[in-house]
Amino acid sequence: MSNDMKELMQQAMNDPELNLPRNPDAYLLRPEANMLASHFYRQLAHYIIAFEKHLNHDQEVGVKMVAFGEAITMHVEAIEYSDPSLITFYGFGANRKPMQLIQHLTQLNFLLTAVDKIPNQPNRNTIGFQLQQQLDNYLQKTISPPAPESQS
Repeated sequence: MSNDMKELMQQAMNDPELNLPRNPDAYLLRPEANMLASHFYRQLAHYIIAFEKHLNHDQEVGVKMVAFGEAITMHVEAIEYSDPSLITFYGFGANRKPMQLIQHLTQLNFLLTAVDKIPNQPNRNTIGFQLQQQLDNYLQKTISPPAPESQS
């Protein structure tokens, strides 16, 4: 692992906004909640947001997968989850054809990588921004106080 990548990972682990557990045993405290795709999705979103912060304006977040003896790189446009156990990546390949990767949590294994922004696009795809909005909406729904009861 390069020193730059080690530094990036250390920054992600120490970023208070990401709220990543410092203790690997923290996942054992509530195993039933931590084994849902929604939990992995939120953690994955935090890693992608942190990774994207260090890209230049000509780069986007990509994922590199190795399957069937072939390395495939995807420009990531969206990520979804389906509890209890599926994570889905949407994007396109180098040939700009649509791609969809559906993975079970037990097989979730890929490399975040910087990919060049698609030429002739005015702006780069900022999936981290989209994920941050989704996380903020999720937190707002789960933390917001209950609506006051209407009085008759």
